[in-house]
Parts: sequence; structure tokens; C-alpha cells
Amino acid sequence: MIDYLRREEYIEPGSDKIIIGNRIHRKIFEKIKMHPLEQQCLKNFKLILSQMPPLRLPKYWQDSDYLRVLAFHDYDIVKSAQGLVVHLSWIHKIDLSIRPNELLLNGVLYVNGFDRVFRPVIIINLQKALEYTLPLFQQAFDFLLCLIIRDVLISYYIESVVIIIDINTHPHKISKSFSAELLNYIKSCQLNFYGRIHKVFILHEINQEIFYPLLKILKPEFEEKMIILEKINIIQLQKQIDPKYLEQKFLGYSQNLYNNFWPPKNPTKRVENNFLQIQIDDNQSKSNHILSIYKNESIQSSQFTLQVQNEENEIIFSEIHQILNDESFQGFPEYCPDSILFAENSVQISMECVLQELTNSQFSEVKGFNNIQNDYDSQRYIEQHVNTEQQTCKVNIKPSCNCLIM
Repeated sequence: MIDYLRREEYIEPGSDKIIIGNRIHRKIFEKIKMHPLEQQCLKNFKLILSQMPPLRLPKYWQDSDYLRVLAFHDYDIVKSAQGLVVHLSWIHKIDLSIRPNELLLNGVLYVNGFDRVFRPVIIINLQKALEYTLPLFQQAFDFLLCLIIRDVLISYYIESVVIIIDINTHPHKISKSFSAELLNYIKSCQLNFYGRIHKVFILHEINQEIFYPLLKILKPEFEEKMIILEKINIIQLQKQIDPKYLEQKFLGYSQNLYNNFWPPKNPTKRVENNFLQIQIDDNQSKSNHILSIYKNESIQSSQFTLQVQNEENEIIFSEIHQILNDESFQGFPEYCPDSILFAENSVQISMECVLQELTNSQFSEVKGFNNIQNDYDSQRYIEQHVNTEQQTCKVNIKPSCNCLIM
């Protein structure tokens, strides 16, 4: 899955909103102060909803979610109330606990890297997409984007994605694909994913007039996000996306993906000799799936070597433990976060979780470990080498750091 952001790499958003006349065009919805107009509309919106039959809201629901619905409906309270009912009906149909469908496994659409401000980039292979029915594509797209929203995007910092649609098929097939059902689905995406799509790049070698039916149904703020780019000008993608995250077919430096599309990958991260890297930060909301992912990829019986390093990467302690079956995972607490990190053969778990386990489990008996923990309130970095015979765990300890943040 995608190895995402460290805290120091967060990029402050630009203007959080742009006031145009009496209309607010917002880029960031969460963890910022609302405009007085938004506050009043939100108050009126909740008043209307209180007079309606009770709605079943998701656990994560907050004022920013109401705000997205209001913004889509141009702050019309009545239309927003109707739209919220439709939106919630769609939300409750999304099941992120199921296995991804064959479109995600076969590379019809996949995640591959980030743009220059760490927005995940979704690639859609149109030629492959046209081999499947619209309901299957809809299921895959909704699943993928909802998973990214829940598990990758970071409130206030990163709230949207970039989409690249690779038009690599005959124009006649494209024109036939613009059915009423597809256009209705695109309309629904504008509501269900409002504020979640930053840009959509359509790469083509055909007459762009073929896209007019699509553009006609888009709201103005969505139409502005669409960039129809001839492939002879594909180099312009690099303004939005660093070439190291672009595949070679898009004139980037990353190898083209032909298989292993799932789970999503970070193209700048190379895994050699089954090297598994675990980064630890202070965000407990990004600690889910670590155990299940690791257990599925680890072996039944192995050795575990604990190594403690100082800031100069000198090993100051090392001890080998034998792990049988799933003993290494018994006792680890599980979280149900609102977001998790994607990473290629890597996972993340909260610092508190690891320290608690290292202190309370068999590792608490390791000579000198507790003293090291007390002496250094610091940044820690764990690496695990996974192969058929041995696993190695390294803890890098940097003194003079006042937080537990990667």
C-alpha cells in the first residue's frame, strides 16, 4: 500500500477558500474556521434536518461533511436536504470490507504515486475500462476513492486526489460509452465526491469535441478541474506531478505497471530481498491493517532479531527471539481508525502501540531496553527484514527530540 506522509512533509494548504461575490469556492473543508455565510447556512441546514425523519449518519460525520453537501447545492437549504438523503443512501451501500473487484486487480484503475503536494494519483486505463460494464466500473471507482478518503487523505492537509484518464482506444468506442447511465453516474460523483477531486487530466490523441457531452453536465467548479491534454503535450503533466511518480508511458521515470496493481504502490519505493519497512508516527488513526497485512505476508515460523541503534546507526544492543506461528502478533491492540496509510509492503502503527507492546510483552525482558526508552524521548524508526528464515527489527533512537513524530 502507499507509504504516505511524515509529519514534517505536510504542506500547508494554499488559500482555504476563495470568495467570489456571494459564493464561496472552497478548497479545504476540514479543521478551518467557517465563513459567516457558511455558519448561518449550516445552522439553517441543521434546523431543517431536525424537522425531517432521523437520518442515519456515518460515525465519521462532522460539520465539514454537511458543508460539502451545502457547497454542491450552492447553499440552497432545501436542495441540500434532499441531496443529503441521496448522498447518505449511496454511502451506506459502500462496503470497504470486501475484496477489491477485478477492475482494481487488473489495472483498469489504480493508484500510482502522488502529485507535487502529495495528493494520490489515480490512473484510469480507458481501453481496459470499456471491456467491463458500467456497474462494475462504478463499484471499483467508488470503492477505490472511498478507501483513499478514509485511509489516506489527511484532514486540512490533503483532502483531494488527482485523476489521469488515459484515452488509449478508438474514438468511436468513446462516443458510444457516453451513455445516459454514464452521464448520470458522473453527475452523482459530483455530489458524492465533492471537494475530493483536485484535477482530472484526460490524455488523448483525438478531436476533443468528443468530450463535449461530458463537459455539458458538469457544474462550473468541476469543469474547471478538467484538463484535456493532447498526448504530444503530455510533458505538461510534470507541472502537477513529479516525474519520479509518473510512469514512462507518461514521460516519467517510474516503470510502467503491467501487473500487481493491487495493493496501490509507491513507485519511488523499491523493495529488495523482501525488505519490509515499518514507519512509526504518533497518528493512531493510521495504525489499522498492520497486523493483518503483516501476518498474511509473513512465514509460519521464523527468527526475530531485535536491534537497538543510536543516532549514528551503531548497534548498541541485539538479541534473537524465536517466533512460532502467530505468537508475535498475540497481544497487539487493534484500532478502528478513520484513516490508514497505504504502503508498498509496508505498514504503520502508532508509537504508543509499539512502546506499550515492547514494554509489556516478551521484549520488556530484553536487557537495557527500558533504560534506553527512558533515556531517549525520541523519534524511532523500525525496519524489518522479512525472508524465509529471519526477521530483523531495528530501532533507531535519536536523542534531543521532544516528540514521537516521524
